[in-house]
Amino acid sequence: MKTRVPAVIRQVLIAIAFCCVAGQFVGQTPSEPGVQTLQSAPKRQGFLDYALGKVNPHDTDYGSKMGSARNAVVGYTIDDLYFWSNVVTLLLLCGLVAVVLFQWRAMNKRELIAASLIAQLFNGRVSDRLEIERRTEQFNQLVEAHNAEAEAALSRKTATTERETDANGSLTKSVRTLADGKGISPAEAEKIAAAAPDATAASLEQSNLLLQRRVEALQNSEQNLKQRLNQTTVLLDQERRRNSTLKGA
Repeated sequence: MKTRVPAVIRQVLIAIAFCCVAGQFVGQTPSEPGVQTLQSAPKRQGFLDYALGKVNPHDTDYGSKMGSARNAVVGYTIDDLYFWSNVVTLLLLCGLVAVVLFQWRAMNKRELIAASLIAQLFNGRVSDRLEIERRTEQFNQLVEAHNAEAEAALSRKTATTERETDANGSLTKSVRTLADGKGISPAEAEKIAAAAPDATAASLEQSNLLLQRRVEALQNSEQNLKQRLNQTTVLLDQERRRNSTLKGA
């Protein structure tokens, strides 16, 4: 028993020493890359390696930098709640601006339409007024001509009545003398004498009727033009009120 105990102790000590030595070798191998590089033989550089060395002399990892930048952008935009709130507010602001511009354009179109309608109504009113003035002037001329003709007819009538009385007296005398000479009754002689002045009176009455009809036609046309003028003035007032309400809105 005494000889076995020292042997076991020796074996344990040897195992412990071996583990310590192995642990030192294992710990030193990855932490000393400089030793391996010194022991390894220097590599020959080609043209491509030389060009890459000139382009990237510090051996910077641009892929990792781009990945980190991408992750930062995604973190500040897609994964950020404030980014989406800003996007929603910008969209709402753009929508409001579009609505305001659309309303402004529609208002300008309404103003142009109202202005064109007012201009058309005003031009129609001016043309109607000119037409009314022309027709009234024609009516006045016809009235003057009718009055002059009536006065001339009255003067002619007075003159003709005097002449007719004289002529009738002479005509009746001549008719009676002829009737006495030819054996015609006195009643038939008086009918023959009264037929001559009736023709002149009928011609005067026809001319008076024609003038009266022309005067009535002009009066009717003048009334129609006045009605049209009143309608255009009412429409013009309505368009002005509508335009004022649109501008106030």
